[in-house]
Amino acid sequence: MFSAITALIPANSAFSADSSVQKNYSPHADSDFPKAVFFGDTHVHTNVSLDAGAFGNNLGVESAYRFARGETVESSHGLKAKLVKPLDFLIIDKSPIS
Repeated sequence: MFSAITALIPANSAFSADSSVQKNYSPHADSDFPKAVFFGDTHVHTNVSLDAGAFGNNLGVESAYRFARGETVESSHGLKAKLVKPLDFLIIDKSPIS
C-alpha cells in the first residue's frame, strides 16, 4: 500500500520518497527574511477626526508628525510625551486632504 501511494508523487516533488532530492515548498524558504523591518503606526487620529475629537484629542496633524519623528509634544491633557525611538512611518487617518 505504501509503495502505491509514493508512486503517485512525482520524483521531483518536495514530498518525494527519494531522500536525495531535497527541495523546499517555498522558493523563499532559504532566504534570510525579513530583509528590512519597519516600525510605525498605521492608524493615527488627530483633531480632524470626529471620533478622536469626541474623546478630547485636540492635537493636530503637525503634532502627530513631530511626535512620530521623536520630538516632544504636549498631549491633550497637558502632559509631555516623547517616543523612545522615532517611527519609520506614520499614517494619519481621516486627514482633511480630499
